[in-house]
Amino acid sequence: MDTFVGFAEVAGVIIAALGLALGLEWVGLYGLTSLMPVRRDHTRDGRQS
Repeated sequence: MDTFVGFAEVAGVIIAALGLALGLEWVGLYGLTSLMPVRRDHTRDGRQS
């Protein structure tokens, strides 16, 4: 039973670390993209409407 509890603790810490890393990455990317200037020319592939 002690080995299962130890395994559960380690697995919980790993999952929490992955969740924290993904959350911080999302916040960082959102912050970086909010600093980018607004794109005024919306013609992506050369077509004009």
